[in-house]
Amino acid sequence: RMSGDAKEGLIPIEQILDQVVAKAAEKAPVLVLLLDGMSWAVFRELVADMMRHDWIEVAPEDSPKRLIGLTALPSITEVCRTSLLCGSLRRGKASDEGQGFSTHTALGAASQSGFAPKLFHKAALEGDEDSSLAGDIRSALAEKRQRVVGIVVNAVDDHLDKGDQIDPVWTMEHIRVLKPILAEAEASGRIVVLLSDHGHIIDRQTACREATDGLRWRRPGRSVANDELEITTPRVLLPEAGSVIVPWSERLRYGPKKNGYHGGATPQEMLVPISILW
Repeated sequence: RMSGDAKEGLIPIEQILDQVVAKAAEKAPVLVLLLDGMSWAVFRELVADMMRHDWIEVAPEDSPKRLIGLTALPSITEVCRTSLLCGSLRRGKASDEGQGFSTHTALGAASQSGFAPKLFHKAALEGDEDSSLAGDIRSALAEKRQRVVGIVVNAVDDHLDKGDQIDPVWTMEHIRVLKPILAEAEASGRIVVLLSDHGHIIDRQTACREATDGLRWRRPGRSVANDELEITTPRVLLPEAGSVIVPWSERLRYGPKKNGYHGGATPQEMLVPISILW
């Protein structure tokens, strides 16, 4: 088990709920706003826009203002988002994340009886109009006894899957669902913990090498090339043997061309932003 400390600024992804979210929930109701795949570059644009809308970054006591999360491997949603939202290193799907989040020990201890932590995914976000927010999410955010609410937004990860090569400006206007979410959070006096489960690299003259696993990871077997690393550690959750081959270079992919990729071992993919906003 890898240990991390918020005071040092680097926290393993499976410890973020314990070390950041639960402690914030002791002070005030919390919204965990997880933007799947958000890199530091996207984060800086988005936070700058949020601060123009009167949000202020704050820091836990004796900690850096911006904390850093360290992913598991490979740096993909199935591994990293599930580990983050369940509070333990594991693979899973949205249903596993919802179950793990609602039964998380430290989050439960910060919650009121009868108001276990609630997690909402993409399918539950939108109301009847494009700019609206689903009623059950509005209700959860407005309910002050609901100490912990989590929302997963897939706008960044969805953009990576496309092949249009358009670089958006990441603002609250671009991710339309953020405006009503943050308005409800502000109205109910919630602390917002803005974070990501993994980052990504942008496609810039990448070369494709044939493999059958992920876009930026493959199983051991073939020899390791100069632009790859073989990593063996309990933090490797795919494949099952605990050993994986991943690129350290930004120029390598194992599949079709897209806007961007993740799964590898670059800092852009493995180091994720964590910000507390009030």
